[in-house]
Amino acid sequence: MCDATTCGPTEDLLGPTCGHSLRVFYPWLAGYWIVLFRLVKMPPNALPDMSSYPRMTVALIILMGSLVAPFMEEAGFRGYFQVALEREVRGWVAVTVSSLVFAFAHFAHGILWPKLLVYFLVGVAFGTTAYLANSTLPAILPHMIGDLTFFTLVWPHDAARRLVLDSGTDNWFWIHVTQAIVFTVLAIWAFQRLARECALRGWRPLRGVYTASLGAPVGRERR
Repeated sequence: MCDATTCGPTEDLLGPTCGHSLRVFYPWLAGYWIVLFRLVKMPPNALPDMSSYPRMTVALIILMGSLVAPFMEEAGFRGYFQVALEREVRGWVAVTVSSLVFAFAHFAHGILWPKLLVYFLVGVAFGTTAYLANSTLPAILPHMIGDLTFFTLVWPHDAARRLVLDSGTDNWFWIHVTQAIVFTVLAIWAFQRLARECALRGWRPLRGVYTASLGAPVGRERR
């Protein structure tokens, strides 16, 4: 069991501060995804044809995919791989490298820079949160909600999105541009707040350890 002297600020930050950081996350990335699909010609993330299956079966498949993938990805990329990197390099380098690997791990969706950029930003957001809060737990629920949102509300409409070069801009395009900009600003503010909260509590993430302002360095084991 963790406490404030052994595991960093996880217990305090799992609530409002991490919530603020990740609450703006998927509106931000959904805006980028939709805008990039209007600007760059690329194949959609096609979901398997499940029209012959009962609706309940399809709903359960999507739900289970949204529930299981976040646990696997957060444990593998942020809970294991990134922690191993943090023992050897600076935190921002570890977050960057793990995010690049995370992005290219989605190669089945196509090696296309707009898609890789969005997946990289996903990795940066979750990796930064895990690094500052010393836990993968804050990212689990937002990761689930995000996967479910993209599975049901974003990707099914990708094929119908018209390129700006072919059809020009419309109100929806500018709405999504505004969405991307506004939530980018909010995301930066939220992560700055998360970093300040860590500093105010005397926790400084340093190469593989958390150092308390009045305590000795402690091993960094991420939950």
